[in-house]
Amino acid sequence: MEKGESMKAKRKIKTKRKRKKNVSGKDGKIRLGRWDAEWSDLSKRFKTSKQMTHSVKILTKRNLWPFVLSVLKSEGKVYAYELDSIIDRMFGFKPNKIMLYLVLYSLEDGGLARSKFVERRKYYTITRKGEEELKRFKTLLKVISNQL
Repeated sequence: MEKGESMKAKRKIKTKRKRKKNVSGKDGKIRLGRWDAEWSDLSKRFKTSKQMTHSVKILTKRNLWPFVLSVLKSEGKVYAYELDSIIDRMFGFKPNKIMLYLVLYSLEDGGLARSKFVERRKYYTITRKGEEELKRFKTLLKVISNQL
């Protein structure tokens, strides 16, 4: 086989592999492609239908910024690495660390949070603008809840 042909063969093999569907295992984890996310008490409590499970995922793991701001507001300064365990303790689900870092960078870029290095660690705090935005988000949730 030539070098070019072997590369084509490898690509065919990769494309033929079937993607695993989101399958919940006995270990309490749900498979989300490459990442495993721990199912918490929150998602187990509301896992009554496919639609409800999807809604819990959308409102928690795919919409992290209100949870991050809430933690920053209640805890003061927070080291990014411990943020997932604090969210798990406070809200009942454990988000992916990489997503948390992306959310933190986005919040900082938008002026909703600020960071400061203390020795070798980077700590995050909420800004006044972040507190106002969190308050507006809570109001939005109340309005939507009342309309349902």
